[in-house]
Amino acid sequence: MAAQFRRAAFHRAFGRKVVRTAAIFRNCNLELAEMAGAGLAGCELSASRLREADLTGADLEGADLTGADLFQAIIDGARLKGADLRGAEVSGLDLRRAASIQDLKINADQQHRLLAAMGLDVYPAPTS
Repeated sequence: MAAQFRRAAFHRAFGRKVVRTAAIFRNCNLELAEMAGAGLAGCELSASRLREADLTGADLEGADLTGADLFQAIIDGARLKGADLRGAEVSGLDLRRAASIQDLKINADQQHRLLAAMGLDVYPAPTS
């Protein structure tokens, strides 16, 4: 809890064009963690508790966040392209603040919480 990973990089360069990232934080308590600017592209953070963690500017492209608890996580400028958030707690996660969200994976039941966090009111379809 409240771990400090500011600008930590979990990758290794094997040449100018070959970079491998490898880190597994499965089922970890990273609540209130300082992970601003961390290089976590392609890493596994599944089932981890990231409540109110500071992920400002973090590279989470292609990261596995399935089942993670991201309640009120700070994602200002975070790169979430291709990240897998299926089954994650996403209440209070404002995707407008992220730098990239292309190809982000979520479940259908998460869409309402994400839209609500962005200030949109979601209503059921009218019945005839």
